[in-house]
Formats: sequence, C-alpha cells, structure tokens
Amino acid sequence: MYDQNKITINKFNKHTFDKWSNKMSYLLGLLYSDGNISYTINSGKIFKRTSFSQKDKVFMNKVVKLFEFDGKLNINKKTDVLNMVMHNNYMVEKLEELGLYPNKSLTVKFPNIPEKYLSHFIRGLFDGDGCICKIDGTISFVVDLKNLLMV
Repeated sequence: MYDQNKITINKFNKHTFDKWSNKMSYLLGLLYSDGNISYTINSGKIFKRTSFSQKDKVFMNKVVKLFEFDGKLNINKKTDVLNMVMHNNYMVEKLEELGLYPNKSLTVKFPNIPEKYLSHFIRGLFDGDGCICKIDGTISFVVDLKNLLMV
C-alpha cells in the first residue's frame, strides 16, 4: 500500500512470472486485462508496483491465494472495489519483459505466449475483462481485445 509518505511491503511470491506455467499464464492474462503496473519516486528511489483490482470478493480471494499474497487489501469505500498492491521492482521488471508497462490500456500488444500456455492466458484475460452475451439465441464469449490485438 502506498500512502504518500511510506510504502508497506506485503509478502507475496515475487517469482510468479519467472517460469511459464498454467498459473503464471493465467495471472499474466488477468494483469493484461485488469491489472496495472506503476512507478513512484520517493527520496530519489524508484519503487515499482503491480496492482490488481476487483469488486467480486470471492474471486479476489482466489487471486490473492494464487499470488501467495498475505497483505492487506485496500478498498474503495465508494465503489467497494478491492485492490491488491505488490511493491517489488523485480516482479515489475519480469512483467515488463512479458510486455506489460504503465498506462498500457490503449497500446498494449498481444504477448508471445508458448502455445502450451495460451489457453490459460486467454482464460485470465476473460476472467479479468470478459463477458458472456446472449444474442439471437446464441451465446458469445467476449473479451475486449481490440487494442491488445493491434500489431
């Protein structure tokens, strides 16, 4: 958590994105769709953080377990959105190697994912930002990929 004057370091698995796995690919998809990385400069040092926000408490608890996060979640009292913040330069640098960066919303590109893990990444994208729509008797699974698929 960041409060202008100090940074609280929460415990979590900073090596989550070191090696391709089903879990790593799924969490990467979640962060691509609904996560954020950002930087703060404090006393001349750069602090990098990853955050993930979610309104669904049950789902957020599952994400917390997948990251092995044991810190306190922030809650926006107006929107009831929960926010998990993980301060770690190493983990952010791994995510940057995988194509994430601050203010990614309009410019992020589809990452190079090993085929073996692609379905888990897509599932993470869908869980983070997908929806199911029933139109004319058919059901469509929709994920907003318009910007992600730009080459």
